[in-house]
Parts: sequence; C-alpha cells; structure tokens
Amino acid sequence: RSGRFSFDFPTDTSALHLLTARLAGVQYFSEPVGTNPSRPDTSLVIAVYDTSSTASVSLDARHIVVSAPGEDGSRNVVELISIANREAATRVPGDNGAVVWWLRIPENAFGFAAGEGDLSAGAIERHGDSVVVIAPIAPGERQLAMEYLLPPGIARLAIPFDERSALVNLLLEDERARVAVPSLEPADSTALIQGREFRRWSGSMAAGSVLTVEFPGIRPSGRW
Repeated sequence: RSGRFSFDFPTDTSALHLLTARLAGVQYFSEPVGTNPSRPDTSLVIAVYDTSSTASVSLDARHIVVSAPGEDGSRNVVELISIANREAATRVPGDNGAVVWWLRIPENAFGFAAGEGDLSAGAIERHGDSVVVIAPIAPGERQLAMEYLLPPGIARLAIPFDERSALVNLLLEDERARVAVPSLEPADSTALIQGREFRRWSGSMAAGSVLTVEFPGIRPSGRW
C-alpha cells in the first residue's frame, strides 16, 4: 500500500534483473536493476496504467533504408519506426479485432520479418500490405524495426503514408534512384552503413501522401 518493495538476490555483475507488475492483463517492466551492493537501487519505478481501446497512437518518425539490387535483383529494405502513445492509458485492442496500430508498406514487398525493438517480434505481423501491432502499447515512445525485400525488376517504389509523419529519413544506396517527393530534401553528405555509401533525404510526409522513388533504367519484369 505504501508503494515500496524490496528484493534480495545474489550480486552478479553479469546478470540482468528486471521487475515486472501486471495490471488488467498487461505486463509492465522496470528498467534494469542496479547490481552494485554498495549502491542499492532505491529510485526504481514500475509504472502501470489503466487500459483504453481508443487511446491514440501516433507515428512520430520513419527511417527507411533501401539497398542496391542484390545478385538476384531484389532490394533489401530496413525500416525503423518511432510511435508514441501520449495519453494516460495503455492502448489495447478493441472489440473489433486484435489490431492496436498499423501502417502500410509496399504491396509487392515479400520476405517480411520484424526486427529487434521495444516490442517483441511476435507483437508485429504482416496482414496483406499492412504491418500491424497486436500487443498493448503503454504510454510513451516505442521503436519498431522491420525488414522486407522488393522484387527484382521493380522500377518504382511507393510507400503510402496514411497518417502524418513529422520526420522521415530516406537512405538510398542506388546512385540512379530519384526521389519524387518535394517535401523531402536531399542532404549535403552521404551516410555510411557497414562500409556502404547511402544518399539521404529528410523531411516530413503528410497524411494521404505517397513516398515515391524511381529507379531509372529498370524494366518492369512483370510477375516474379
């Protein structure tokens, strides 16, 4: 009732200790607990929240990295997405299904896989041309990571934005690629990722807009 607690455990600097609490079926986790016995961790907080099926979750930023074609002609795309729940309740699924938040990816993408982020890979699924989050989203910011491939012979990449994103970073390895979006400005310098050079565009995308990239010299190969 006082909001205080204590646990005794063997000191082991190689161990990682987390505390959890459950409320309304949602599990909440603390930050890692300090393991220095001379400096006990007395400021640890585990915050839990009421739940809501209408709490708003917004898209804050979308970072998109598009590689040059591989040996089979396909292109690898990696996305890091920042979303935020700025309300005072955890967003949970409503009565109409298990989807908590979603966004669209190119409809011809294949080989989708969720990466390491603030939500487990099992909480992120692909449904057609959409990526959906099926896990509760507590108040605060969360990062999602995902990866997919574009088929060989693709001459145009189109990524729809159904909601506004205040920050979009687009990195392209293919020197021939052209970005057909006025709201994205090219950067003066390039970025190095694992020793490979990428050109960068930054800006914002309005709701209902489409991020379009043209790959000149590529002939559409039809169904692959």
